[in-house]
Amino acid sequence: MPGVMYDLSYESVVADISTETKALLNYCELPWQEQCLRFYDNKDASTTASASQIRQPIYRGSLNRWRRYSQQLQPLQNILEQAGICCD
Repeated sequence: MPGVMYDLSYESVVADISTETKALLNYCELPWQEQCLRFYDNKDASTTASASQIRQPIYRGSLNRWRRYSQQLQPLQNILEQAGICCD
């Protein structure tokens, strides 16, 4: 949805977190702060299912992991592609 949602891929963040973070913040009209790159140093409480993951830097281990579920995701992918949203 151009102009409504920001398209950001995990792969691009892993490849260049600084550039991608700056672009996202710019889109959201938020100021750049160096600590954005050190999100894992934040000691505030987190009660999410991924609480342990947010305490570590970006890592490559999850790249393309979604492909394991590509068969189950196929109906959703078809709907998104019909709406003009690329799912690669």
